[in-house]
Amino acid sequence: MYTLLIIEDDETLRKMYRTQFENAGYMVFEANEGKDGIIQAAREQPDFILLDLMMPVGMNGKVALKHLKDDPMTANIPVAILSVVPDDAELHIKDDGDEKFMGKVVGYWRKDVLKPKDVLEKVTNYLEAQLKGMSALVESE
Repeated sequence: MYTLLIIEDDETLRKMYRTQFENAGYMVFEANEGKDGIIQAAREQPDFILLDLMMPVGMNGKVALKHLKDDPMTANIPVAILSVVPDDAELHIKDDGDEKFMGKVVGYWRKDVLKPKDVLEKVTNYLEAQLKGMSALVESE
């Protein structure tokens, strides 16, 4: 069973994604802002994180991502951005000194374009590919 952390300020969206992933057998954790998400990521060590960028209350996703990737306890957890901000507008949301913003994420997905089932498929495909890659490494040793 995979574990997922959803960091999203919109409760309706959190519930919608939670339901989709739980129905597929995932254990799901939730946070409604970045700081709580960072704490939960360190504590729960999820297999994957879905992170909203634009959260008006508390720590936003851009700052949370920087903390997640700077902390050795959470740096290797794959993160996908799930946002309504178009990825071509990504240049406008970078930290000024962070030219590798997109290199810190494994996906940049539009929640106004993708359905929850599509997000589930992308996350599952990523995790299964990672698992196959690790099993290939173990088999070759």
